[in-house]
Amino acid sequence: MLSSSIRSWMATARVVSRNIRRHKFEPEVAYLKDIIRPDDVCVHAGASDGRHTLVMANLAKRGSVYCFEPSSYSFEILRRAMAVHRLRNVQCFNVALMDFEGEINLAIPVKTSGRLGHSFGHVTSAEKESLASFPDIQADRVVTEPARAVTLDAFCDRNDIEKVDFLRCDVEGAEYRLLMGGVRTIDRHLPNALIEIHPHALEKNFQASKDDVFDFFRSRGYAAYCLKNGKPASVDAIADEPWRDYFFLHPARRVSFP
Repeated sequence: MLSSSIRSWMATARVVSRNIRRHKFEPEVAYLKDIIRPDDVCVHAGASDGRHTLVMANLAKRGSVYCFEPSSYSFEILRRAMAVHRLRNVQCFNVALMDFEGEINLAIPVKTSGRLGHSFGHVTSAEKESLASFPDIQADRVVTEPARAVTLDAFCDRNDIEKVDFLRCDVEGAEYRLLMGGVRTIDRHLPNALIEIHPHALEKNFQASKDDVFDFFRSRGYAAYCLKNGKPASVDAIADEPWRDYFFLHPARRVSFP
C-alpha cells in the first residue's frame, strides 16, 4: 500500500500535468477572462488542488491571489503545484474561511472504494455529519482532522489587504458561513464572485439555505448567472440540486458576459 506522502506527490504530478495540458478544467473557467483584470486581487476559498487558483493567477498577473484550503493533504498538493508553476502572485493558507476564528473539524468522507475523498473534505459544525449531498460515499463514514478557521474580514484587516475584486468559493456547504465572515469586506468592495452552492449540505450541515446565499447577493444589487448549454444565463433562483456553480456580478464593476 502506498504511503500518504507518495500518494500526495503522485497527485501533485497529476495536477501539474493536467494544468499544463489545460485538461479537465471546469466549464466556468472559460468565462473568468471576462471578469478578472490584470490588477485584481482574488480570494479562493476551498482552493483544493488549485486549478482555479492557477487560472486566476494567470489572469491577475499584476494582482494577487489569496487561496485557502483547510485540508492538510490538499494543501500540500496546492502548495507544491503553485511552486512548480512559479506563481509569485499566489499566497496559500492552510485554514478555512468561516464566520468565526478558532478551531474546527474537517470531515473527509470515505469513498465506496475505501479511499478518502479529499476533494469532498469540508469543515463541519454538525454533531452528526450528513453525507447525503456527496456522491460515491459510504453512508455515514468520515474521518476527521482538526483545522483552523478565520474570517475574511479579519484576514484582510491583519494583512492590510486594501481591496478584493473577485471571490471564488467552493466550500462544500459552508458558503453562507463564509459570506457572514466577510460581510464588511464584501460590502466595501463588492467583488464579483463564482460560488459553488450546495443546497443540501447548506441545510443539513450548516443550518442555512440556498436562498440565504442567493438573497445575500441579490440584496446587494448583484445579478446571478449559471451555465446553461455551456453559456451563461441569467437566473432568479438557485436550483434544488446537489450543487452548481453560480456567477454573481455587481453592476458597479461593469462586467458583462459575451
